[in-house]
Amino acid sequence: MSARRIVPIVAALAAAGLLLLLWPKGEQPPEEQVRRVVVSMTRYAEEKDVQAILEHVSDRFRADQGMGKQELKQYLAAQLFRNRWVRVFTTDLEVKATSPTTVEMTGRFIFGRSDAKTLEELAKESVVDSYQIDARFEREEDGVWRAAWAKYRRADPM
Repeated sequence: MSARRIVPIVAALAAAGLLLLLWPKGEQPPEEQVRRVVVSMTRYAEEKDVQAILEHVSDRFRADQGMGKQELKQYLAAQLFRNRWVRVFTTDLEVKATSPTTVEMTGRFIFGRSDAKTLEELAKESVVDSYQIDARFEREEDGVWRAAWAKYRRADPM
């Protein structure tokens, strides 16, 4: 086959591949989007990146305990920077869309002062705090899911 024939075929294949790569993918359901946000926020907590966590907290945020976004920032900073190691595990995570722009979430978040890789290791070798958190996430005008309300209580870590 001559180069004159190969070049258009290669160009067509490249264009088809690029089209497939850039083709819009179906949007995930709201529950999956919020689940991913919660997992990201957990990772940010381990990285002690308070600002990244707050990117998923609405300016309108209110907790049942009276905490607003600024108070939450102070609380997170105190909790995350007080200790050398922070491991955060999420268990019993449930999400449910109540409308196309509102998702309710409940889950248990276990915080440990350790470098443990598993929940079992964490229980053996560290100080552990656990919270049951119920939250409402809302999709804001910019399309980002943010926590608008939450309540928390201490929970049994295991």
